[in-house]
Amino acid sequence: MEILYREHSEYPHEIAYAHVNKSVLVQGEQFAFTAYVYDRNLKRPSFLTRNLYFQLTSENGTVMEEAMLLVNNGSTETVVELDSTYAAGNYKMKLFTRWMKNQSDKPEFTTEIKVLSKENSLRVTEEVITKPYDMQYFAEGGKLLMSVNNTLGILIKDSKGRGVEINNGELLAGQKVISSFSTNEMGSSRVYFTPEPGTSYSIKAVIDGKTIIKSINDILDTGMILSVNPLGNEIGITLSTNSTSLSQVDGDYKVAVHDDLNLQVIVMPVKKLSQTTFLSANEVSPGINMVTVFNEEGEPILERTFFNYKNLPKSNIASIQANTVLDSINVELQLDKKFKYEAPNKVSLSIFPVSTKAIDRNNSLVSRFFLGSHIKGTVENPSYYFNDINRRVKYDMDNLMITQGWTGYEWDKLFGPSNKPTYSFDQGISFKAQINSRNTSQFMIYPLNNSTSAIVDLKEGSNFFTATELYAIEGDELRVSGINKKGKNIKPNLYPTFEPRAIPRYDSNAPYLELPVEPVLEDLNIGSFFQGAQELEAVIVKADVEKERFQKIIDRERGSVDVFDDKDRAKYYNLATYLSRRGFNTSSEDGIFTITSNSRGNGGVGSPSILIDDAFYSDPSILTTLDPSIIDYVVINRDGIGERLSNKFGIIKIYTNPLLSPIRSQDAISTAYQVPLKFSKKKLYYRPEYGSYNSDFFKQVGIIHFLTDNDISEDGKVNFGFPNLLKDEYLVVLEGWTADGVLISEVFEIKM
Repeated sequence: MEILYREHSEYPHEIAYAHVNKSVLVQGEQFAFTAYVYDRNLKRPSFLTRNLYFQLTSENGTVMEEAMLLVNNGSTETVVELDSTYAAGNYKMKLFTRWMKNQSDKPEFTTEIKVLSKENSLRVTEEVITKPYDMQYFAEGGKLLMSVNNTLGILIKDSKGRGVEINNGELLAGQKVISSFSTNEMGSSRVYFTPEPGTSYSIKAVIDGKTIIKSINDILDTGMILSVNPLGNEIGITLSTNSTSLSQVDGDYKVAVHDDLNLQVIVMPVKKLSQTTFLSANEVSPGINMVTVFNEEGEPILERTFFNYKNLPKSNIASIQANTVLDSINVELQLDKKFKYEAPNKVSLSIFPVSTKAIDRNNSLVSRFFLGSHIKGTVENPSYYFNDINRRVKYDMDNLMITQGWTGYEWDKLFGPSNKPTYSFDQGISFKAQINSRNTSQFMIYPLNNSTSAIVDLKEGSNFFTATELYAIEGDELRVSGINKKGKNIKPNLYPTFEPRAIPRYDSNAPYLELPVEPVLEDLNIGSFFQGAQELEAVIVKADVEKERFQKIIDRERGSVDVFDDKDRAKYYNLATYLSRRGFNTSSEDGIFTITSNSRGNGGVGSPSILIDDAFYSDPSILTTLDPSIIDYVVINRDGIGERLSNKFGIIKIYTNPLLSPIRSQDAISTAYQVPLKFSKKKLYYRPEYGSYNSDFFKQVGIIHFLTDNDISEDGKVNFGFPNLLKDEYLVVLEGWTADGVLISEVFEIKM
């Protein structure tokens, strides 16, 4: 079982989340978000996916905005201008990757935003619940059994999926009250009872003067039940049966304790009415786990989800320091020092007036990734389970696990045929080029904004070639040149096909809580964002971009850097001539070209490694044919230290750009191809200005700032600033993570 489980879990399991600037916006504002893609198996950012798809649709399903976003180290960000095409109403946002289409749970992120019209005052009437309340019960482990103490989870929701808090619930045996219960604000509770044959049982609640009764109809006469107690430093697992069933269920049962990646199997012999085993919480993975009981035939018969708070990789804020500096407020947060904050890490922050009604408190990064698709339905008030964790919070979390924990693990896929993924990871754009006229066996792909150039060698007898991991953004065009035997660029004749060609179709059924309607927003006068603003004349800023670019190259490279200019490109007949002048020994005898150098460390003579646009070439004769007129710069590392390839005889890295050639125009030596789907260009978020920072509009639906791309220092500090509006307090929403999966998710106030 452990081997099969490990093989089944080797594929990543992705989940998406977005920290939005706010959930209630006005026409003319910017809707912005920072997106996070998480690997649930490894409990860290997903470093494989590069393509994230975003859609924003209206209430009638019209796609208002869609884009392909470039993901780096698991995150990305973008901005949408809510222009006049966005009528007042509710819109649904969706984020997903192609890989998520392999998963049967709810990996995509779906949420709702509300757009208000700035032309009229907002008039919202309080929502009326027209459908009846829904009261359900859930047997711990999946089964109830006669003459045994059972745990019964209870969940009460309204028609919008929000929890209903009551304090008058009753468990009835016939007409007799045998236990009472109250639900928390999320609508969950539990009762314990020992049912006896010949008695009917039900649960009863009175809500808004209406009595709701639910009969308990599925109590078994024979069988076995499961109970799990995860509230202390030990996790107790109990199998119980009744005297009628003991002879039938007598045997050795396998109890699997598992998360998405790890599994341990315990053999529990059932020889008596109740059998308990204990696991240390340190032995169990932090976060969501499942207990599955298998009978002697290997069939799963009982299952229960539980949450282990021990060693949970969540960082909290240890201290807050806020200082006023002129017209700004600078803040330094100190996070828990028990964690390491190695790069790459990332946090995003949104700052509001404390009275804001513009944020959705039913979304948080930590609940999304720690609970995520393990939960049936939606998680209400998720921050409750992760801030100020105490015994009561753990108890309520366990009620959530009993009533909404998803226990439908597909064991048939584990024990059945291999379940290989249907859809691959999208890592950039790929294309296949069909060659219509073969006059060369080598091609050059020109650099893009986010991709270096590449040289492709055609396989013998092949009439096509492929290229992958291209990152064309809006405004890019893909250019390809052929390279003839003399190393000169020539115009190719190709027919390329691209993948992806369009935003993939993703039929989403992930539930989400609709934004609550706030009666306090009635008759709210919106007005203009830029009341009293003055349009300024354009300011032109000049900078030596090339000088800055080359300085960055010099700073990041190991070894000496030679930046070629037009004189250098005209001076050298080929790269072999240039390298011989740089101290390398080159020779060409009997048509065989060699290049060698002396090792300064260990002595001896050997050949350096040759990389062209980061591609390794084992045959150095490429240096005699590579056109010097397209050389951008050359890096020479004499000792080969600190490079991806280790070579004591040195490493030569050559970077090209065919557009540099002064001899022929780019259209004469290359062909441009339009990429059907490109990555969205990074857009800037502009902090909005308001006519008044004392108006009800600003206090309730305004935003002070949204910071999309902050980081954490090695010692756990987060520094940020925002405008000083002369307020006594501000509300901050903080979301983020580290490379090894420590999550940060806080809503807190800054008091001045």
